[in-house]
Amino acid sequence: RLCISLRRWAMKSSRNGALGVATGKTLRDCGLSNACESHKREIARCDAAAKNCDRSIELRCNKTPPWGLVWRIHGVTKRLLVLFFCLFLVMIGFGITLPVFAFYAERLARAGGASQGEAAVHVGLLTGIYALMQFLFAPLWGRWSDHIGRKPLVLIGIAGFAIAQAAFGLATSLWMFYGARIIGGVFSSAMFPAATAYVADVTTEDERSRGMAWEGTAVRLGVVFGPAFGGLLARTDLELHMGSDRFTIPAFSVPFFAAALLALLTLPLIIRWL
Repeated sequence: RLCISLRRWAMKSSRNGALGVATGKTLRDCGLSNACESHKREIARCDAAAKNCDRSIELRCNKTPPWGLVWRIHGVTKRLLVLFFCLFLVMIGFGITLPVFAFYAERLARAGGASQGEAAVHVGLLTGIYALMQFLFAPLWGRWSDHIGRKPLVLIGIAGFAIAQAAFGLATSLWMFYGARIIGGVFSSAMFPAATAYVADVTTEDERSRGMAWEGTAVRLGVVFGPAFGGLLARTDLELHMGSDRFTIPAFSVPFFAAALLALLTLPLIIRWL
């Protein structure tokens, strides 16, 4: 800005003083030897300011921020970091349920009168139906996100994921477990396509691959840390005391409620910062 201002002043002064200086070049380049000393000094200042501006821009462009994130403005970086952090928390919640999912489903199946072999089939079906719902509904959610925006779909996906996890913890029969699993697959398929599209929207072509890589890293780190927390949470029943009343949450249900809580905690962050 200083450089531009000085150059404009030099151009105005050159017109008043019959100088042919238009871009702040030196007098020797212009071939003028009869300019006054004040014009010489001002043009020299303009040249020095231009060099300083160019040097500053070069240093800022060549300086790589931490973790290799070269994004245009701090606002974009902040929004993407918030998105990645929320995905990390949600995937921790998903990973928390992995150690107890098979045991919980088998216990509900056996309580309904299924044999051990039938219980194993139900565990396989419950695992596959989640992916099937994502396969069917992800294209629909993706098309909808093009019309209403990415942020609403991310919110819908995370809220639906939280509801599904709470339903898992409250399930008392195998069919309730199936219903919660279907709900979880339908709504989780809204979150990930919208999040990926959001990264593509706010990054340039050169930054896009880096942004996608960090999105995948956030998701996979959550899956790495989640099972360890799930194993710790499922060790004992959780007892809640409210006055003279006492509520007991079974050990297998605790990780599901913890996953729902983590998902709900991300909603204010997305509403405020995304």
